[in-house]
Parts: sequence; structure tokens; C-alpha cells
Amino acid sequence: MRKLLLIILLFLAINAKSQGTWVQKVDFIGDTRHSVAGFNIGTKGYLICGNVSTATSDYGKEFWEYNQVTDTWTQKADFPGDARHSASGFGIGTKGYLICGNVTTATSDYGKEFWEYNQVTDTWTQKTDFPGNTRHSATGFGIGTKGYLVCGNVSSASSDFGKEFWEYNQSTDTWTQKVDFPGDGRYGAAGFGIGTKGYLIGGNVSNASSVFGKEIWEYNQVTNTWTQKADFSGDARYYATGFAIGSKGYLVCGKVTTASSDYGKEFWEYTEGASTDVENLKSNNVFSIYPNPCKDDLTLSAPYELNDATMIIYDFNGIKILEVSKFNGKHIKINCNNLPIGIYCITLILNGNQIVNKNIIFTKSN
Repeated sequence: MRKLLLIILLFLAINAKSQGTWVQKVDFIGDTRHSVAGFNIGTKGYLICGNVSTATSDYGKEFWEYNQVTDTWTQKADFPGDARHSASGFGIGTKGYLICGNVTTATSDYGKEFWEYNQVTDTWTQKTDFPGNTRHSATGFGIGTKGYLVCGNVSSASSDFGKEFWEYNQSTDTWTQKVDFPGDGRYGAAGFGIGTKGYLIGGNVSNASSVFGKEIWEYNQVTNTWTQKADFSGDARYYATGFAIGSKGYLVCGKVTTASSDYGKEFWEYTEGASTDVENLKSNNVFSIYPNPCKDDLTLSAPYELNDATMIIYDFNGIKILEVSKFNGKHIKINCNNLPIGIYCITLILNGNQIVNKNIIFTKSN
């Protein structure tokens, strides 16, 4: 009984809400700036345009590349379009995208231009304008073959603080408006996408007491849900930008609350926290794994028919104990009578993506 109690206490401890970690890196080497756009392609991150402290205009064209492997920055040829600030960006495959923003030649502060950067040919192409209302200071991030644009200051809105959420499908070259962001409206937040998750960081939030924000929100593409995470650990900021490379997210420049200038050059790196049961119950609540604790038969239930799914059981040391491959249907039952008492991790994989990752306790039947 005492052994089982210790296992349950350990289970509760490791299922506390997991958060990622932030580490401050050496500052960006260019001039201080804010309202820059960012995107990633492969092992490279990019900063483009924005308001640069040493420039003679608020509208910029500078284009910078960050190499994660060498941890170095390189200035590239300027963006060929009109100078701008407060645009948004995301990366998909070998392409980077620049959307909306405040363009120097425009008659309005709100833009809808849409540009595509080809990393292979190092060229820019202007595409058909974004179909929604003109805007600036929205947040962009890419997940797989989709790009996302969220919040920002929208020209037709009754408030400067927006909540609109748009998805770009690269394969069909089309935009779709999704359900609004569920948090408070905001603009000037940074963003990046890691795996099947998108992140929204900082910004000027509508109900906040300061224009400098620290909130972090996570978008789960698989379940189409948003979850608020622990606040950013650095100083509050807005008009920063972000990009992700592999499993790391990056936050750079912007206006920082403790700075003596509106122009920043801080550079931060984010590492995702390990997935836990509590977090997955929130983002994957359409799936059920029961009973938990389990004594003999374990059941996984899905809200729809699964095809060629895989379920894997790992022990607490990460060793694979059992794998059930290519199962179909809405329910799967597994006899776990042979498992010793302990904590195990259940992973469900669909189409190569890890969909569910939950911890269970096996207590052994009498």
C-alpha cells in the first residue's frame, strides 16, 4: 500500500502543468529595432523590414538571416518591395511569407500585400493580396504546410486590439478565416510554430494595465484549440518578432518595458516543456484512456474511427514495453495484467504525428 501511495504521489508531481524554458542569448548584432517581421526556413531564421533606430525613416527594408548551426547573423540584400514596418511573417517548407503591415507608399497605415521569399533562388515574388481587411501588427507562425495570422490592428474593427485568426494553405494558395482567438484582443505580439503547435508571445493586450505584455498562448493544430501557458520569463514587451528552427523558438528585438529606448535587440531561445497528462487532457480531451489507475484491461476511446493507428506503452524509464500497430476503429482494449506496478506513458500515433501522450498508473489486480 505504501509503495502504491508513493507511485500516486510521483504521478501527481510529474503531471503538474509543464512549461517550456527561456534562455537569453547574445543580443542581435544589427541596430536596435522593433515592428520587424520574422519567419524560418529549415535551419535558418529571418528578420525583415521594421523600424530601425539608426534609419532616417520608420519604414525599413533590411533583411537578416540567422544560422542556428553556427549561431551567427548575416545581413542579406534588402527586401525589394516598398519599405514597411509592423508586417507579419511565417515560413512553409522552402518559402517564407511577408503579410500586411504599414507600407511607406500606401495611403493608409493598414496593408494587405502578400510576398513570398524563395530560399533556393534567393528571390522575392509579390502574390495576390491577403483577402481579409487591411491590418498591421498581427502575429504570424507556420505549422507544417499551413501559415497562420492572428490578432493585430484591423482597419475595419471598432478596436485596435484584434482577435481574428486566419489560415493560409500553401498547396491551394488560399486563405480561410477561422474562429477568433479566445484570449483578449491584442496587437504587436510575436509568434513562432514548433511541431504541431503555434505560440503567441507578449504584445499589447486590450485589458492590460501596460502596453508591454508577457502572456504566452499555445495553439494546437491537431485539436484546433488554444491554451494559455506560463508568462514569458523575461521583461514584458511588444512589437518583438519570432521564428522557430527545429524544436527551438526564438524571440528577438521589440520594445521592452525596462529598456531606455523604444528599440530593442534582445535575443531569446525557447525550448518546449515535456508533454504531461494535465496538459494533454486539456488539448486532447476528445480522447479517453481508462481506467486510470488501471488493474487489468486498458481502453482507449476516440470520437471517430481511427485508421492504421499505433499505440505504444513506455515504462517510466522510456523503454518501450508494448506496441499495438495498425489498429482501426473507435476503441482498443489491451490487457495489461503482465505489467508490474508503476507509472507508464501511453502514446497514440496517427499519420506519423503523436496525438495523445498520457501517463497512467498500473496497480495490478488482486
